[in-house]
Amino acid sequence: MDDPTTSQSDAGMTLIELIVGLVVSVLVLSGIASVLINAFLTQSAVLSTSEATNRGQLVGSAVEKAMRNAVYSTVTAGGTVLLVETTFDSPGDARHCQAFRLADKTAQMASSATDITVPVWGTWLQDEAGRQWSALVRQNGSTPFFAQTNPSQPNGGVRYVFDIETDSAPVVFRGEIHPEWQPAAGKDATCW
Repeated sequence: MDDPTTSQSDAGMTLIELIVGLVVSVLVLSGIASVLINAFLTQSAVLSTSEATNRGQLVGSAVEKAMRNAVYSTVTAGGTVLLVETTFDSPGDARHCQAFRLADKTAQMASSATDITVPVWGTWLQDEAGRQWSALVRQNGSTPFFAQTNPSQPNGGVRYVFDIETDSAPVVFRGEIHPEWQPAAGKDATCW
């Protein structure tokens, strides 16, 4: 029996309409979820690269500052250690003698000859606030971390190259530094 007050449009949704609506909703929500997941992964990769860049710049700037003010420098241990005597010679200034050692997953600095003995080898490099940090450095192929650019000169320049791992691809750091000071004739290092 048909009720004359009920029209065809009041009958509700059919099963087919319900399934089509559900499929369209799932497709739209899948697209939104895909965009959000890609945005999260991109943000994570950018953050990792940014942190690696900051750490690499700290290592590079510490080496460059020491070398810019060097009166003596040499590279030892197959290119993993840079020994520098700087013009920072105020009393109690530990930066007068500096050594840098880069090895797989470590970047360390020492301020005296006694600090570069094994297993002591100085401290982790620190930022300006004195906070220790570790830079997960890696060798760039078979290139040594440090190399003297002109070994025949008593205080030639130094070239450095290293990678820092990130979530996406390693960040490569390289530079060449020449000291602004020249040692006095016949002067040998007093630190090393």
